Amino acid sequence: TYWEVDDEERERRWLNYWDVLMTNKLTILGICEGEVARGLYSMQLRRWFKEYNTTEERKKIFITKSEKLLPDENTHVIDIKPITDFIGIDEIEVIFKEKIHATSSGFDPIKDETRQKLNKIFDPFNKDLERLLGDEWKDPWPYSR
Repeated sequence: TYWEVDDEERERRWLNYWDVLMTNKLTILGICEGEVARGLYSMQLRRWFKEYNTTEERKKIFITKSEKLLPDENTHVIDIKPITDFIGIDEIEVIFKEKIHATSSGFDPIKDETRQKLNKIFDPFNKDLERLLGDEWKDPWPYSR
């Protein structure tokens, strides 16, 4: 499996996947299919961290959970202060009254068997994400269990 190989082989597989993805052939060799593979955030971040490889350079990368960008249920204000602070601009108020980041897709609910298979695929990558980004990213999507 993917985690039973060394870092160099994982990197080779990731680069191979990226090449295939960029040519619209959504397959990740040795792991899984495209839609799932795009959710393997730790692998994507490792590519960026390879380029921005010092602590100082990594400060140039802003990472947040999309859930943190949901509007407040009462005021409908989205707190983007962490983003405006990061890029060094004045804070602006963003109000969004429509529901965003909804998980409803019009499809039937996911089957337990499918959820278990997806969790088996994502768990090692989510643990890797925690190793990369810290405790805030421990079990990043508990609602998916």
